[in-house]
Amino acid sequence: MMEVPTRLLYTLTNSLVRDFNAFRAATGHEALDLSGVDLSHLNLAGIDLANVRLYASNLHGCKLNEADLAGSSLQGTNLAYADLTRANLQNVRFGDTPFGPTILLGAKLDRTDLTGATGRAVR
Repeated sequence: MMEVPTRLLYTLTNSLVRDFNAFRAATGHEALDLSGVDLSHLNLAGIDLANVRLYASNLHGCKLNEADLAGSSLQGTNLAYADLTRANLQNVRFGDTPFGPTILLGAKLDRTDLTGATGRAVR
C-alpha cells in the first residue's frame, strides 16, 4: 500500500474546505442536511457549516479550528477528541452529544444549548 505524503493530504483537505465554502457562498448558505455523515479524523479547519444539520454524525477526532457552525444542529453527533478551537458555536444545539474530551478553547458559545450533552470539554 502506497503512503500518501502529509503535504498532499494537507493540500487536498484545504482544497476541499475552500471548494465547500465557495459552494456554500454560491448557494446563499442554503440549509444543508448532512445527518449521519462520517467526517471522523478530517482536517476541516475554517469550514462553513453554519445552519447545517449534522444530527447523529461522526466528527470524532475532527479538526474544526475556526470553523463556523453557528445555528447548526449537532444532536447525537460524536465530538470525542474533536478540536473546535476558536470555532463559532453560537446558537448550536448539542442535545445528547458525547464530548470526550473535546477542545473548545476560545470557541464562541453564546446562546448555545448544551442540554443533554455528556462527557468532558476543555475550554
